Amino acid sequence: MTNIDTTAIADMAPAQNHRRRPCANRASTKVHPTLSKAATVIKLLSRTKGASVAEVTAVTNWQPHSVRAFLSGLRKKGNVLTREQRKSGEQTYRIVEVVAASTSTAAPATIPTATSDAVA
Repeated sequence: MTNIDTTAIADMAPAQNHRRRPCANRASTKVHPTLSKAATVIKLLSRTKGASVAEVTAVTNWQPHSVRAFLSGLRKKGNVLTREQRKSGEQTYRIVEVVAASTSTAAPATIPTATSDAVA
């Protein structure tokens, strides 16, 4: 049996159960849809000044390596990204154009078939 500090666990538990009161006029409440993090990043990259890794991390709470991986994924999906340097020396990324996935010029991969001569 492990020794667990029960007072620390009790401090982490919420003091009260906060439940929302039902809204009397629910039809009049406006719900604003929020953008996903990916959509937010694409919107930032679509600006004329682009976005830096630091700006994207501030908005999404992602780590810098996660931002760079997302940028790589955008490139793999066919988006054309440019990297530019601001006067402050900061590197920014910007979406230049979006290429449709169906216009890919890559040839389909062929799988070589094994013949009886190839087995040794």
